[in-house]
Amino acid sequence: MRNHGEEFGEDSAFGELFVSSADNHTHVQWTPGTSLVKLGEAHSKVAALQEAFALTLQDTFLASIKHFGEDIKDYEHQRKKLDSRR
Repeated sequence: MRNHGEEFGEDSAFGELFVSSADNHTHVQWTPGTSLVKLGEAHSKVAALQEAFALTLQDTFLASIKHFGEDIKDYEHQRKKLDSRR
């Protein structure tokens, strides 16, 4: 979208969205510009954040689950060993 947005000129129907907030009221104003470029940049930022989240999830939560699974296997092995001694 970023690449295609740059192809449109200043007089295109795709306007840049300016949002301003004052006194709990949101005012939206359309002006000619680069809305597709801004949308493409927003999508790129969301993709980067999603990738960072996936890596963080993998490094923290999924690694903890893997270690917990290994601990459970060790516990089961030790329990079977103890039961065989009885």
